[in-house]
Amino acid sequence: MNESLPQYLNYKQIGERLGLSRRTIQHWVSTGYRDFPKPVYLGRNAMFKETDVNHWLNLQLTNKISDNNNPYIKSENARA
Repeated sequence: MNESLPQYLNYKQIGERLGLSRRTIQHWVSTGYRDFPKPVYLGRNAMFKETDVNHWLNLQLTNKISDNNNPYIKSENARA
């Protein structure tokens, strides 16, 4: 059996990848923002499975592309 163990990311690492603060990520977790992945606690340390974060990010990018092509969704950049 040569299965690799899942990789985990902490708040700081996720923030660096997404260009966001630790507090923003914590807020997303506590409010369930767009179904952001829940952490796994290892002692007092909150860790996120890297595959879960990558999957969530891919969904957000896919939804953004779909939103841009949907004439019924107002673009943030559209002028009134």
